Amino acid sequence: MRKVLFQLFLLLLILAGAGCAAKSGGAAAPGFVLKKDSFWVVFDRNLTPEDARKASASGRLEGQKIAFRLPEEQTIDLKYLCKEFIPVKGAAVVSFVVTASSDGFCRLGVGADNWYTCCFDGRIISTTEPKGIAPGTPTYLNKGAKVRLKKGDNRFFVHTRPGRATWIFSCGLLPDLDNWPRDPADRLTLFRNAFPQKDAMLGPFVSCVSTDRAVVSFEYSRGIAAALHYREAGSAEAEKILDLPPVYGRIPQKKIYRFELDGLLPGRKYEFKIFDREKFSGPVASGHFSTLPAAGCSHVLTAISDTQTLAFDRKRVIRDFARRGVFSDTDLLVSLGDVSSKFHDFNQVYFETFLLPFRQAGVTAPFYPVRGNHEYQGRETDKYAAFFGRPYYAFRYGDVLYIVLDTGEDKDTVPEEDHYTLLTDTAQYFREQKAWLEKLVESDMCKTAKKRIVLAHATPFEWQSDYYYGNIRYFASVFFGKKPRCAIDLWLCGDVHSPFRFDPVTRELAGAKRVPTEKHPCRLTENDEKNIHFPVYVNDGPYGAGQNFSVTRVAVRPDRLELLCMGEDGTVMDEIVIRRGRPFEVKKSIYKKYTPYKN
Repeated sequence: MRKVLFQLFLLLLILAGAGCAAKSGGAAAPGFVLKKDSFWVVFDRNLTPEDARKASASGRLEGQKIAFRLPEEQTIDLKYLCKEFIPVKGAAVVSFVVTASSDGFCRLGVGADNWYTCCFDGRIISTTEPKGIAPGTPTYLNKGAKVRLKKGDNRFFVHTRPGRATWIFSCGLLPDLDNWPRDPADRLTLFRNAFPQKDAMLGPFVSCVSTDRAVVSFEYSRGIAAALHYREAGSAEAEKILDLPPVYGRIPQKKIYRFELDGLLPGRKYEFKIFDREKFSGPVASGHFSTLPAAGCSHVLTAISDTQTLAFDRKRVIRDFARRGVFSDTDLLVSLGDVSSKFHDFNQVYFETFLLPFRQAGVTAPFYPVRGNHEYQGRETDKYAAFFGRPYYAFRYGDVLYIVLDTGEDKDTVPEEDHYTLLTDTAQYFREQKAWLEKLVESDMCKTAKKRIVLAHATPFEWQSDYYYGNIRYFASVFFGKKPRCAIDLWLCGDVHSPFRFDPVTRELAGAKRVPTEKHPCRLTENDEKNIHFPVYVNDGPYGAGQNFSVTRVAVRPDRLELLCMGEDGTVMDEIVIRRGRPFEVKKSIYKKYTPYKN
């Protein structure tokens, strides 16, 4: 009740004199505009906070100015503007303008990885020196600094030093409030709730398409009583309707909907419409999809994983790959997990900065999610199941069976700084997954498949993670051993942020150059030698031994699998052909054979 009253108070306060300036970079008192095209930066490791303070007094700073526009996300990684990025030791001064229509107080929020000192009119108004910021992605949604501006342009100067891997800078205007929540995620929620939007829908998204099934999910900005109508495109048959049954005579209203369309025909195009049952003005959304074929093997799967970076950078990576045409002939689009590191705002991370950029880039292939360990972490991780359903599942593309596994969290349920890991309890869940998998491998769906491919987040190797290995070896035991109950043609995964492959015939590990250590010796353990007799391919991830980001394309053919791994700069890092029972045919590769650790 207190929270509701506080939000109402906040809204009344804003309506009375602290309006919304969303187009200018956030909410602030009316008449203040953060000019996103006014930004420039000077890189010089000798710059100090005192230089920024003096510059704010004189309005001048010596050095080469690099102009940039602040992205819509109000966050940028300065290392991409810096020719010589020096982690921790680098330094820069960022300058920008806030325009005021009249004299008055404005609250400015700044965030940086890891240090910043914000100066205005010859004074330091906020700083994180010398300790830096707390762990987590920096954001301007902090308490901010309240400063009196003069009518016209007011220029700020911010000294900043980088972290070890990124040089994040975030800036925005805030409502002039004194009692902001401490947690940035709470600030973001309160910030959004304070400015009601018109009715809007996130989605609809079509996922997990099979020969006879598809899932349509979406979230509406308010609770509605939704109904989905669908039928085969061009058909004169009456539409089938999916809706929520009344609960004790009352039709429920929800914000998140997940409709499962079953009993579809293979290789057909379907169309659907979504209605708000309270309104009669037509559908609120519509769409279409095609089911997968009933027979045949030839198709292309493209997988990406571990896009654990800032929102604007994740969108950039997706756009860059799409521009290079890697998705142009893709039939199946797969995330191998860890779309981001934390899911405090699931919609913003998973949809607005991941799935939507694919669609905006013209990638129309059906989407298949794999849950990684980081999809377990954050306030809103429960939304994963709300949108996609059970995280482990299987589907056929013609004569090829895909088995999607959930390899779980990578930590045991022990106290951590991020207490969300304490909410993870997978023991019973893995027993359920094991029972499902053992039933699946005895079904005709599995036995009649000509090829079987596992999509998972973690590798099955003990040398990579004994914690993962113990769980995987338990619930996925049907794949292990020289004579497994279910022979598979490929285990495709991510997680370790260093791309490599395992040839089950030559028993060789090869990949991006890694330095073996006693903890990670880059060699098979005795258990690996005994149990793993199937090809394993690992996609890249940030800050590892590869290129930070990659996509792995799997062209499935009747007699072979053609794999290509491309880095974010367009380099083909690896291109091989896999034929069952034969050594990999390496067509092109920059990978090197791994050597064991030696004292």
